[in-house]
Amino acid sequence: MWLYGKWSCTENISGWNGFMIEATAEKPFQRSRIICLPFINAPPTDYDTILTSLLFSIEKCKASNQNTCIVTFDQLLCWKARDITAAADPNTDLSKIVVRLGGFHLLMSFIGAIGYIMSGSGLEDIFKLIYAENCVQHIMSGHAYGRAVRAHLLVHLSITKIVMDSIEFTEEERDFLDDNSTDIDRTRIFEAIHSPLFQQITTKFEEALSMLESKGPTATLWVQYYRLVTLLKHFIEAERSGNWSLHLKTIRNMLPIFHSSGHFLYAKSSHLYLQDMLNLEKIMTPEEFHSFTALSYFTIRRTDKFWSGIMSDQTIEQTLMRMFKSSGGLTHGRGITESTLASWTLGMIRLQDVCEQITEYCNLSMDTSEQHIDYRDSRIQRDNEDLEKIDNWFATHVFTLDCSELICIANGIVASENINCQRAFEIGEDLITNITGSDFQRLSFQRKNKVLPFSAMTSTIEVDKSRVVINPLLLFQRMCISRETVGDVKEYLRYELAPFPLSLFGEDGMRKGTKSSLFNAFTPVERSSNISANSHFVIDGGFLLHKVVWDRNSSFNDITNKYVKYVQKHFGLSASIVFDGYSDDPDIAGTKSWERLRRTKKHQSIEVKFDKNTIPTLSQEKFLGNEKNKSNFIILLKTVFSEAGFTVDQAESDADTLIVRSALAASPLFNTVTIVAEDIDILILLTALGRKQANVFFLKPSKGRTVEQLYCASGFMYGDVIKDKLLFLHAFSGCDTTSAPYNIGKMKFVKTLEKHLEFASGTALFLNKRVDPALLTVIGERFFISVYGGNKDDNSLDSLRYKRFAKSVTKSTFNLSSLPPTQDTARFHTFRVYHQVQSWLGNNIDPEDWGWKKCGKLLMPVQNSKPQAPPELLKLIFCKCKGNCGAMCGCRKAGLKCSAVCFHCSGETCSNVMGLSELINEDEFDDELPTLTPLPSPVLPLIFNSESRSDAEPQPGPSKRLRTE
Repeated sequence: MWLYGKWSCTENISGWNGFMIEATAEKPFQRSRIICLPFINAPPTDYDTILTSLLFSIEKCKASNQNTCIVTFDQLLCWKARDITAAADPNTDLSKIVVRLGGFHLLMSFIGAIGYIMSGSGLEDIFKLIYAENCVQHIMSGHAYGRAVRAHLLVHLSITKIVMDSIEFTEEERDFLDDNSTDIDRTRIFEAIHSPLFQQITTKFEEALSMLESKGPTATLWVQYYRLVTLLKHFIEAERSGNWSLHLKTIRNMLPIFHSSGHFLYAKSSHLYLQDMLNLEKIMTPEEFHSFTALSYFTIRRTDKFWSGIMSDQTIEQTLMRMFKSSGGLTHGRGITESTLASWTLGMIRLQDVCEQITEYCNLSMDTSEQHIDYRDSRIQRDNEDLEKIDNWFATHVFTLDCSELICIANGIVASENINCQRAFEIGEDLITNITGSDFQRLSFQRKNKVLPFSAMTSTIEVDKSRVVINPLLLFQRMCISRETVGDVKEYLRYELAPFPLSLFGEDGMRKGTKSSLFNAFTPVERSSNISANSHFVIDGGFLLHKVVWDRNSSFNDITNKYVKYVQKHFGLSASIVFDGYSDDPDIAGTKSWERLRRTKKHQSIEVKFDKNTIPTLSQEKFLGNEKNKSNFIILLKTVFSEAGFTVDQAESDADTLIVRSALAASPLFNTVTIVAEDIDILILLTALGRKQANVFFLKPSKGRTVEQLYCASGFMYGDVIKDKLLFLHAFSGCDTTSAPYNIGKMKFVKTLEKHLEFASGTALFLNKRVDPALLTVIGERFFISVYGGNKDDNSLDSLRYKRFAKSVTKSTFNLSSLPPTQDTARFHTFRVYHQVQSWLGNNIDPEDWGWKKCGKLLMPVQNSKPQAPPELLKLIFCKCKGNCGAMCGCRKAGLKCSAVCFHCSGETCSNVMGLSELINEDEFDDELPTLTPLPSPVLPLIFNSESRSDAEPQPGPSKRLRTE
């Protein structure tokens, strides 16, 4: 009902939590009381410490006439506590203990699993619209809990709106939904959702979701994401409302995702927890079981609202840890010393109640407001603004198309065959089936079985024959910390130390520079004195397609006639038009197909069957964003132009070379020939191929505030020696099929060659059809060395990498992307440059011999052939601890936190992980409570009258989850 209200733009509808508070306002509940017990100042992972806390908890339960003692632990401690209770004599008090898995950290792990599955899919790009870029990685990992929940709910809502747009509601259904979503009395909603009409609407929505899911793997991935966020909401709902059956059902549905995302420790723990909870009725007395489940004592309510329940482990973050972090606690100037720690731990068990009573008496609160954050006008306004940004993003990055390929909707990259993130549920269920009946203690998992997300195509390294997704800078950072000698560093820098060559590639593929900056190397000429009456115009069809703006509600017949009138008015009847070709054959499409896919997928749209009488319903950009639509429209346009007397031609693939050769061929027949285009590639080709034709010009039409400019080959300002090498310079500095080196402009390459004319003879080899690849490799490496400021003493790119790295220590900031590429990476870049130059010259050579590889129907650039890092470095900086990553952990010894590459813990479930306070500081807007962190070692056993939560979304502390030995 809330989703419909947001879709229909119902006024004064708050966020999801605020809406649910209103809907549950009249439901009965019991408020919890929290009692602080004595601290055990001992290592929390020791069995003795855990046993002591369990025995103490039993005594407290006896004093309260409670037969069953329920204790909640984080993941590792939960295992160890479960070991103790399982080994206990059935006749002892230990057998009456029920060990629960902390739901708060379980939920954080599930959010991290969602982030892993969706990494590289475009979800990060959406989050960057509403949060700072540095914050997004912590949202994806689940560590920034409050922001992660809000971000996922907003994207979930935006997808809901897309699905609802496709549903045809009857008038009766709309009236029903409108009446209930606008009803001031929200409590009536629970009566409405049980009506047959609501069930009918729900069925329609599920059918629409299933229909969308059937459109292909891209749609399947995003529908799967929608279902994952729905599970996230169900888990929160179960805790907030105290719904025990929903709690267990949701955890069961989460299990496949824990398995398929590689969160194996929580997968294993959740299996055991779920089995224990399903047997709970056999352990507890009927009265206690009824209170714990039916009366919602398993959740904790600290406020006077029904919709305020939270997880047990989250309660410590909101009570004890708040005092620890607030003024007068240990982290505000006093420091954690033995004396202050003893004073605080001994005093807090008495002073906690005193503090609470004083704040209540003085009518003070540590909350920013009694009102839930989702109620506030500022939050509602920001949610609406951010939702609009997400809606607009989805409008230009469509996932609802019929498509047989898995595509990243952010950049158009087509997934390789091994990417299977859209099958996370299916693969997870298979993994569950494989372990059914296995012994819990001997249960093990293989990292190679987890799904591979989009990010595995770029941001992965191979560790122990498994591909592991990592942060691109992780290897380099660890090398800097763990380096031992200068020789080691020099050897390490022979490798890229990143999942992809950062100097030439980004996560989306080849880096792109500003091609148009090469216009600065030309002096414009005056149009009036150079273009005579006997002139001929050759028009770039790609420019023309977007130059003429389509009128609304016009048929394709009217639109094509508008193109004809535009050309007649501005260029005359003698003009010729040359279009690009769009072949499905990769051998014909060539290397340019990769760049076209990157461009067009940003404006994805469905394929439209049309004729000249059809009125398009899509915008011009969306329609032309589909290559099939564009190809069919060009066929129609060619027919109309031909009937009007124009000369029309079409290339098999890229039309740049054909445009220039058509202009040069026409030059003897006219006083002047003018190419009309915007692409610098065409001007470069004209300068390189048409040096002798002084009557051929390049006209760059006006656009916005940019005035029209006319260029010619003789207008190049750097002399004939540089002009002869212009094709090489353009390709080497980055064009459509080659990478642009990070933060180096194209003019730097021109000036480098001008300064070092000794490269003139070597670079001339790129114009030869037959050449020794080894010789090209040497020339490319030496030119790279000069571009990066090296001298004759620098005999290799690898040595220059170390030299520039050593200089970086004097700088306040340093970016690994600014280092030169390795020799291996530079070799493949040089090969692609040679292939592109030969393509411009009209020589067909096999791209797979020159830096390209075939991937499905596309040609993809080969980044390098060497491993990303030496094996000895991986062994040095990533651990294989099977225990708790304690004092003997290799990462800990090196002063490092465990990471995704660590074999067993994966940087998620051990004691050596980065705490939230080290990761991120939430801003005020997202915080109901201060940022919280747990104590470094003491264990705090708590007794709950039922179990608690404030109405705010709190910030999580660092996890203490460890693997048992």
